[in-house]
Amino acid sequence: MGSPEGPVTALDRRIEDLHKVSGEAVWEGDILAEPILPADRLIIFGGGHVGKALSDFAGQCGFRVTVADDRPEFAMPERFPGARVLCADFPKAVKELCLTSNDYLVIVTRGHAHDADTLRAVLNEGESVYLGMIGSRKRVAAMLEMLAGEGYDRDRLGRIHTPVGLPIGAVTPQEIAVSILAELISCKRLPEKAGSRMPRSTDLDPAVITALAGAEGPHAIATVLRTRGHSPRGAGAKMLIWPDGTIVGTVGGGLGEALAIAAGRELAGTGRYRLLHLELNADVAAREGMACGGEMEVLVEDDPEG
Repeated sequence: MGSPEGPVTALDRRIEDLHKVSGEAVWEGDILAEPILPADRLIIFGGGHVGKALSDFAGQCGFRVTVADDRPEFAMPERFPGARVLCADFPKAVKELCLTSNDYLVIVTRGHAHDADTLRAVLNEGESVYLGMIGSRKRVAAMLEMLAGEGYDRDRLGRIHTPVGLPIGAVTPQEIAVSILAELISCKRLPEKAGSRMPRSTDLDPAVITALAGAEGPHAIATVLRTRGHSPRGAGAKMLIWPDGTIVGTVGGGLGEALAIAAGRELAGTGRYRLLHLELNADVAAREGMACGGEMEVLVEDDPEG
């Protein structure tokens, strides 16, 4: 592995390089290989009003947020609860953060010059899942033309999401943050939006792993093994179930989750398992309260370590 210590972000990137980590839960014969990956990392360059609102909303949607700003009065941890905060000039921050191909990057600094400096630093690194930059069309077009004249790749410049966010008529910092977050989610969830830069993601919720490590008393584990069609969760999604109906995590809500919970309450502490096959078309899904149609195969098993 090289050096025995260093930035965690650098270690993450080294592990990815060595093992070519895949984000998908895949079957290898009769064994389900489940990747355990960190939450998708969102790096916000700029700790102003938009950066603050985006950090708050993105954290609630499962992103692991880092905010960078060169102003100490803005780069304060108490301004960004739940996020990592880095106080450094933007090009230096880009280097320190060890960007990976699975990152989401948003440039919302306080001025045109800082935007350009940040973008130059980012373009000198490898490409990420998402790169968005705030600014008017005219101003951004002029900046991109300037960078193309400096020798930066026009194709890559053309893939920058700018003006940043989905066009919802956003005006306030909070509305702009919502439009940006919606675009981030579309790139995360929709292959046609991300193209060849589809992120390595998994439906395995890190909170479930944390809960599983400290789980006490009889409990069961529900795992989505296979899906087909428009299923609410993908392979690898997990849910912990206790006999009293307490749960951590989700396998999609609606009827499918209700059946998994009922099975888990029954199986907890018995040393047994049950395979549930849920096949609901759109009409049945709507009638029975399931969010989507499609098919799901869910394994519900007692956790012998409980």
